[in-house]
Amino acid sequence: MSFNRIRGSICIFILAAAVVGTVYAADRSIVAIPDVKLNPKIEGIGSVSFTVYCGHIFAISEIPLNWTVSLGRTISTGPDSDPPHEELSLIANSDASAVPAFDEIRHAVKIGDVDNSCFDGSISVEVWGMDRDPATGKGIRMVKFPLRQVKLLPEH
Repeated sequence: MSFNRIRGSICIFILAAAVVGTVYAADRSIVAIPDVKLNPKIEGIGSVSFTVYCGHIFAISEIPLNWTVSLGRTISTGPDSDPPHEELSLIANSDASAVPAFDEIRHAVKIGDVDNSCFDGSISVEVWGMDRDPATGKGIRMVKFPLRQVKLLPEH
């Protein structure tokens, strides 16, 4: 085999690897959670939940101290069932763990493998007030964003 043929094969292999790597990386996005107006003296973010249809939650880069994380996946079982989806919940373990701003979790979740034919979902943010009573719901405010309206940033 000639040197030029080997060199050409290596160039094709490197080019193919670069293209595959670019497609793979471009397939993942960072979810930019929209801002929720808070009264920082009396409110904090107590939980954030993500539901992603026809996509995959790949990573969580930031978890506030003293928060619990849970992730579940539902697979459709019939022709009339919902498309496959994943649910991610981040919940403060106490009122003191509620965060006063989104800085800690604004870009914490990475999604990918999106099927644009059925991609959908939502982000729910639970705002806790100082007078929060989980039994009655007093002092709890829920803000919900459709995932199609949320900015997806390219992975770096």
